[in-house]
Amino acid sequence: MTRYDFCMTFTSSRNRPPKQKITISVNSDIVDQIDDMVDGIYIRSRSDAIDKFLREYLTRRKRAVILVGGAPERLYLEEIGTYTPLVQINQRTLIEDTILKCAREGFDNIIVIGFKDINTQLFNVLSDGESLGVTIKYVEEKKPQGVAKTLETAKNYLKYDFLMIPSDSYLNFDL
Repeated sequence: MTRYDFCMTFTSSRNRPPKQKITISVNSDIVDQIDDMVDGIYIRSRSDAIDKFLREYLTRRKRAVILVGGAPERLYLEEIGTYTPLVQINQRTLIEDTILKCAREGFDNIIVIGFKDINTQLFNVLSDGESLGVTIKYVEEKKPQGVAKTLETAKNYLKYDFLMIPSDSYLNFDL
């Protein structure tokens, strides 16, 4: 296999840090795949293709897990007739506020772990997360089993580091 050396010059664009020039060596089959990505419109060059690919890959790694675990009756607030994550704070629910704070920090892949009843109600409010700028995956917890075991139910979706947030806590700080 032939190896190609690239010398990439990145220019600064709005709302992004300044780019730096780097040199990399890549196998020829990968170069062919990169060249196939270049369309001259959305992806203007090999450098642009590599930048977009790396940005997407690194962003995909930023996952947040919101634990809505434990027995549903422990999260239900009789006085107001709803689960804690669905309590209204200003114009949105507690869980919407948490997800928006995650999204603002680049955590756009959200995993919600909870019992079926709660996940159903959360889905009715959040859907797939598109309106909040994220993707939400719902994982069902079958029985209360503590934080570590609850996280284990989502192990197939947690290949990298992740941020874990309890659903019943209001975060009054930047992540």
